[in-house]
Amino acid sequence: MRWAGTMPPRFPRSRRWLAAGFLVMVAGAGACPADEPRPPSPPDPLSPPGTVRVVYPDEPATLNPVTEPSPAALDLLRPLLPSFFRITPDLGYELSLLAEDPEVVPAGDRTEVRFRIREDAAWSDGMPVTVQDVAFTWRAMTEADAWNPTGFDRLLDVVEDEPKSGRLVLDGEWPGWRDLFSAGRFVLPSHVGDPASVARWNLGPPVTAGPYRLEGWTRGRSVALVADPTHWAGPPAVERLEVLFVPDPTTALQLMDRGQVDVVTPMAGYSWGRRLAEVADGGTSTATGPDVVCLAFNVASVADVDLRRRIAHAIDRARFLEVVLAGEAEPVDGVLAPEQPGAEAAWAGYGTSPSAGEPGTDELDLVHQRTELPDLVARYVQAELERATVDADLVALEPDELYGSFLPARRFDLAVVEVRTGPSPDLWRWIEMPGAGPSLTGLSDPEVVDLAVRAADGSEEALRKAQVRLADLAVVLPLYRPRVTMGWRAGISGPAANPTVEGPLWNVEAWAAS
Repeated sequence: MRWAGTMPPRFPRSRRWLAAGFLVMVAGAGACPADEPRPPSPPDPLSPPGTVRVVYPDEPATLNPVTEPSPAALDLLRPLLPSFFRITPDLGYELSLLAEDPEVVPAGDRTEVRFRIREDAAWSDGMPVTVQDVAFTWRAMTEADAWNPTGFDRLLDVVEDEPKSGRLVLDGEWPGWRDLFSAGRFVLPSHVGDPASVARWNLGPPVTAGPYRLEGWTRGRSVALVADPTHWAGPPAVERLEVLFVPDPTTALQLMDRGQVDVVTPMAGYSWGRRLAEVADGGTSTATGPDVVCLAFNVASVADVDLRRRIAHAIDRARFLEVVLAGEAEPVDGVLAPEQPGAEAAWAGYGTSPSAGEPGTDELDLVHQRTELPDLVARYVQAELERATVDADLVALEPDELYGSFLPARRFDLAVVEVRTGPSPDLWRWIEMPGAGPSLTGLSDPEVVDLAVRAADGSEEALRKAQVRLADLAVVLPLYRPRVTMGWRAGISGPAANPTVEGPLWNVEAWAAS
């Protein structure tokens, strides 16, 4: 059900748990809910020969590479489309579409990035990948209502020197140029339409240039990918991937235990890593990186900065990690991961001095994704806000509602959101910045905008000050960094957890099945 209007209706209120009682209940509840859902069975008990079945938690609304904001769409497009670089789990830029590292050359008040595309890179219809495709992508990202056009306003021109060699002409010096055609944004085919037509690619791109091609999409069930035998790096060892949409973590574990699926990608489940290790007889992979679960504030509806600070102080993040997420998450005091350059622990003081307001004066809607761990996080936040006399209604949403409607339109007061990024420091999700996509908070404070713009130009001092200012304005509260864990059955090799924007399918061409 989709809500009409600008805000969802309020649900009837039941008696609130106190935070301490809530934690005792969770700690003693065991790994699984008492009423476990019955898992749906795939058509065949085991994967057909040559097919690897992959459990994935969310189904995207579309597979549009430009307009679809959901992490699910980015993850599923990763095996289909090329990018300049691939982000590794340790936050490295690994050459992918490019033949060699580009040369960065100052040119007066501009910068040229001279790049060369692999000679053997081609689209699935046989057409070569060329500089024209890079130029086409630049135009599409500025003309097709892109969900994340950040940085493309700094790109003044794409110059073709040869079909496979060209130059990015940048306005001034900009250290984040690597993310223009990487980190969740792909190079698109220019020979299948004009830039405006990209907005209609909701079923995916017409042609691909990744290790896999899109075989089909069965709504509500799965996406099938088939290996591209002409891929420039050679065809993948796994002939076919069937990505099954299984939103419930317990169901995913049951399917793995029965041998009906081969790989389970990271899911937001309670005690997820431990439970997955018990059924994944082939092994598991865990990583922690620039993946942060945050409480975001809509500054238009929670305009009082003192109220936002009161809410941020009321939430004891350390206690939640100790009791509910022990071994499954790491503490975080910043919106950037500690591994990212310029990260500042500016939120370290929150949760240390809770203060109360006037009882019953504040009533807010708290939206979150409808699944195990976000449900627990939202309930804990709701209980903690009792200490600040803030009345919070919980609104649980399916992923397509959360990412397709509520977050982009800021149809919430508070939201529990998980944000994955790449190696580059990224603040645009929290600030309304020129040339960037819409932020989650709607914050347009002139001081923090100026700092964020200078930070994007490469000033680490401005980046640190911007984070301090964000923390002071309390428009976002980092809650924890999840340990991203995926697992597989015996006979599967190659999967590796990637906590960056690249997601769990970042290296599917290296997977193998015996």
